Amino acid sequence: MRPLITRTLVTSLALIAITASAANAAQKKPRLHPAHAARQTVDYYDSSPTYDAPPLVTTSPADETAAQIQEMNNENAMIQSMQAAQQQNDAAQAQFNADMAATIQTEINANQ
Repeated sequence: MRPLITRTLVTSLALIAITASAANAAQKKPRLHPAHAARQTVDYYDSSPTYDAPPLVTTSPADETAAQIQEMNNENAMIQSMQAAQQQNDAAQAQFNADMAATIQTEINANQ
């Protein structure tokens, strides 16, 4: 049974090596550059993306200023909305307290 295991292992390793070799060859495909097609030169390229280059900035200073102004306007609108909601809550709480005091006073008067 050992020779079968050894033969299977050797076959598996050979298949892995062939697959890895084919994968490496597939990554570096020769491609004719259009400018050099007449001379039949071959350029090799790597299609994997590079992450070393910083992203291109396509906004102008005017766009950045406009975005900052819009952000401040949004923040101011949110603050005003929260202040209006707080005023409504304060008014509702004051009304609740007044109603509660009246209810308690009614109960006191009824029990005397």
